[in-house]
Amino acid sequence: MDSFLFVLLVLTMPALLNGASTVIQLDSQQKSQINNSRNLINEIKNNYWQNTSYYAKLPPIVQLTRSQETAVMGRYGHLFKDEPPRGLESFIVNGTKMTPGNGGRGPADVTSSLGTEVCPSTSVYEEVTFVVNDSDEVLQMIQMQSSTQWILNETCGFPSGNAPGTICHERVRMVPATVIDLATGEITYENIQVLSCSAFLE
Repeated sequence: MDSFLFVLLVLTMPALLNGASTVIQLDSQQKSQINNSRNLINEIKNNYWQNTSYYAKLPPIVQLTRSQETAVMGRYGHLFKDEPPRGLESFIVNGTKMTPGNGGRGPADVTSSLGTEVCPSTSVYEEVTFVVNDSDEVLQMIQMQSSTQWILNETCGFPSGNAPGTICHERVRMVPATVIDLATGEITYENIQVLSCSAFLE
């Protein structure tokens, strides 16, 4: 092996092993679009949980180039689907009206066999634009024209549970997604916060 190539390989191997090569950068124009949208980003950060549905439907700040989309799909394509998962309907009422994906024993059968759910809930698969991570930093979800990262949000149907002495309340759970970090200008893979309904004792 040529001595220069060997030295280059030795110098770059740690970066490759640490995943540095997996970072997909935005270009200067895209970063400029983010900087010009700082007021909106700050607004979302300060009011996200009061207006989640509104911010979920806003148009994106950054549009990816074709080469960036190709890179994203090459690394994170498993996160994208043409349609919401078939194991759950788009709307699920009372946690029991679920449709099995391909026949046989499915979610509806399992849920029914467990009895009445303490906290009836509505779950919706959504195509969203803006989300937050575990540090409440604003991220832009990456969505393709023909393929979507579907996020399942769950809200409680009632404040009181079906069992005596219980209350129902939304809390967050973490799910992985590929996003644009609006602070660093990088396309990353990280956990985002989504809503789920839980039962608590009063």
